Amino acid sequence: MKVVLDELKRVPSDDRQNGRHSSTNSAEKISGGHGEVARQQEIPPIEDLDLYDEDFYEDSSEEEVLDDDKYGKHEYLSACDALHVVPLSQALKYLELDGMHLTHYGMGYKGLCALASALKVNRTVSTLRLGDNHLGPEAAVKLVEAISGNNSITELDLSRNRIGHEGCKAIAKLLAPKASEIRHLNLSNNKLLDRDAVALCEVLSNNTTMQELDMSSNLLAEKAGVAIGGMVQQNVGLKEIHLGWNCMRGKGCKALAEGLAGNVGIQVLNVSWNGMGDLGATAFGEMLKVNTGLVELSASGNGIGVEGALALAAGIGLSESLAAVFLDQNDFRSEGGLAMKDAVERNKGLVMLRMENTNSPAGVRAHMDALLNARLEQQEKETGTAFA
Repeated sequence: MKVVLDELKRVPSDDRQNGRHSSTNSAEKISGGHGEVARQQEIPPIEDLDLYDEDFYEDSSEEEVLDDDKYGKHEYLSACDALHVVPLSQALKYLELDGMHLTHYGMGYKGLCALASALKVNRTVSTLRLGDNHLGPEAAVKLVEAISGNNSITELDLSRNRIGHEGCKAIAKLLAPKASEIRHLNLSNNKLLDRDAVALCEVLSNNTTMQELDMSSNLLAEKAGVAIGGMVQQNVGLKEIHLGWNCMRGKGCKALAEGLAGNVGIQVLNVSWNGMGDLGATAFGEMLKVNTGLVELSASGNGIGVEGALALAAGIGLSESLAAVFLDQNDFRSEGGLAMKDAVERNKGLVMLRMENTNSPAGVRAHMDALLNARLEQQEKETGTAFA
């Protein structure tokens, strides 16, 4: 078509008007006069050509094309222009998909505001991962305003964003009944304090949607442990809680363990590197004797000595649900190691117990590993799947 139009344009205007340039001659000139087929392909005058793209407009009018912004792309581009922000090509791409993975883009407050404009209308995205974007409290508030009431988003990752107390309070509002359908929330590495955990726990107590909460690598201390312990006594939806690399210490971990005693929903719990010591470990040992829901427990790097190891071993041996325990980087010594071996032998449902660097005898750990590996192999044969 382009060749034809270029050829027609080279014809003098008065020739076109007088009709002296025949379509047959044009065909011969373009084709070089080779073959009968070229001479038969008559080209109509340019004024008779139909340049209207019916396929593009077949199902929608021009007005509808301009107004149809179900993905929020137009809103995003307009907001970027108004805020003098360079649009992210990846953001435009992900607006049409169910998962938006925009970690480490450094979008900042203005970039988030632009994206929030799109998210107000978008109902396609279900996974929203915005970790490490220098958002801050104000951006977190803007995001919550944009997605509040959006039942499409089920996973939200705001890790490494320094959302602060104001941002945390905004997130708490998002977790209120009917405010959202978020099931997976990641707030790790945000320097959250006890008051932030308290604000979240107040709404999570009555939240039945949330399934996974990650508040690891923050500054949560004893009061946070107490708040989370109280929350899990009432919450019936949570299945996983990640609290590793905080500082809840003995009293905070004790309060958490007491709250978990009657909880049957939480299956995975990570409290590694919290300084629980023997006080917290003893409380966890007592909890494991009565808890019937916990499947996986991580408590590595907690300064647990012989006393705590003995209490934990007693609970592990009696647990009806526990399948995997991670206790690396503690100080069990020989006595604690032998107690763990006895627990493994007693609890036939246990398929994994890791305790590297616990000052326990290598022979004891080797005996445990052999027993547990045999159970894993047997489980794989019976179920066809390995323990994940």
